[in-house]
Amino acid sequence: MATDTAAKMLGIEQLEVADGFARFRMTVRGDMLNMHGTCHGGIIFTLAGVAFAFAANTDETTAVLQSASIDYLVPVLFFRTRAVAVATRTSSS
Repeated sequence: MATDTAAKMLGIEQLEVADGFARFRMTVRGDMLNMHGTCHGGIIFTLAGVAFAFAANTDETTAVLQSASIDYLVPVLFFRTRAVAVATRTSSS
């Protein structure tokens, strides 16, 4: 986490990292809002990407994200919500 300056800039906090698993959270700030007054989807995706990176790289393997998709189930509101991302590695190949 110390070298992830983008995560630091967004205030992403590490909650838990274990072998193949990671949980991070972020408080939505005013500068993260889209035109609808909710958290911009790209910022939520960045939170998910940070969780993925830590879950995928908890062993000696170096892994990067090749493709991903995300379903936005509810809007993340300004200052009322902490967005939480959980990632679990399902394959080591």
